[in-house]
Amino acid sequence: MTFSLGWDRRDEESGRRVNVEFSLIRDKATWKIRKLRGEPREELKPEESDWQELFEVLDRHQARGKSEGPPT
Repeated sequence: MTFSLGWDRRDEESGRRVNVEFSLIRDKATWKIRKLRGEPREELKPEESDWQELFEVLDRHQARGKSEGPPT
């Protein structure tokens, strides 16, 4: 299974908008962050707030009918 979600948030240090991406490929989860447009993504060690934001984004997608249900 391959799954990817991304969202924007404010960087605590600079106050600028950054893009966070969560990817799940088979059983490997990766977190990446891109601080400026056009720059490569960097590895991100998720904090508790990142996990909370991921679950909120998943809930919003499910409410809009954008996510599939579990495989049957």
